[in-house]
Amino acid sequence: MRFLLVGLVMLGLSVGLSEYDRRHPPATPVTTTESAKKPELPSGVKALLATTSPSADDPAPAGSAQAVQALLKGSDAKVGGFSTVAEGAFQARELRGGFGAVLFVVDTQSGSAIVRAVAGEGAKVVAVRSQRITAMQVDGSTVFFAEGGRVLSMSARGDEGPVVRVSFTSARVTSLAPVGDTVYVTLLPTGPEPEGVVAKVESNGTVSLIASEQLKPHDVVADGKDVFWLAGGTSSLFRAPADGSFTSRVLEGADAPVALDGDALVARVGETLSRVSRAGGTPMVLARVKADAIAVSSGLTRYSSNGAVYEVTAGAEPTELLKASGTPVGVALGGLSLYVLVSTGSGSALYAR
Repeated sequence: MRFLLVGLVMLGLSVGLSEYDRRHPPATPVTTTESAKKPELPSGVKALLATTSPSADDPAPAGSAQAVQALLKGSDAKVGGFSTVAEGAFQARELRGGFGAVLFVVDTQSGSAIVRAVAGEGAKVVAVRSQRITAMQVDGSTVFFAEGGRVLSMSARGDEGPVVRVSFTSARVTSLAPVGDTVYVTLLPTGPEPEGVVAKVESNGTVSLIASEQLKPHDVVADGKDVFWLAGGTSSLFRAPADGSFTSRVLEGADAPVALDGDALVARVGETLSRVSRAGGTPMVLARVKADAIAVSSGLTRYSSNGAVYEVTAGAEPTELLKASGTPVGVALGGLSLYVLVSTGSGSALYAR
């Protein structure tokens, strides 16, 4: 009997220990194996992100700055309450505001020029390029611009020459958005392939992927928190955190122009100009027009459409600001002034109010 009791006790202990071992398995040491590494990027994406060491900047053609400057004529003429900052036989685009002024691109026979303008002071050439500038944005006192696969930056005043930030070997920059010393870019292959990527370029030239498999990405805008861009066969607005941890669709059917304003974005959606939360949702229609250019600040949206410039706030009717004798191709805020860039057919004109 005593041996039977001992046997039962030993059996109970064995079962108890087995159950304990099942519920409390021994810890597995954590090692840095291949599974802990980031997944390998597809070869096509790696090719788009590939860069070469930034080379020295190209010298500007001799005398070209003076030739462009001679086209930028001032005028005392008033147009609908706007003063004429510059006008002449030049073709201008990419109007951008910043640092109490505006900058725009003038196309030349051999490349492009960057012009800085201030109401009451006129316009001044700050850089002449031997290649065509394909995108330009201003952040504070620095202007960033792209030439094919290169991204460069320089003082918005032109008192320092351009510096090459990064040079992509097999991609071209379709748009860029600087945030401090970081630049977000949309890239497409140099060939006809329509699928590209969104990437981040650090101040030291390091490139990291934000989003891949993007069909014709363009018009990127960003702040320190999120990155937004347009892409798709039917253009839509997409969003990713600044670390590229995920991608989401913010607004289907959205197209350029697009602008970021605090916690919302303003974009063209078909024949409307609409405002949507940065997280997505139902957009609010600001105006039932096809907008060509926009400038947004603190909830106030200025836009051009059908040869005129308007301003509107959410829930209000648009107010006409300017009826131009030409086609407005840019609207921007520079300091306290509103600037409008107009294509006149024979040239361009820049107005300010």
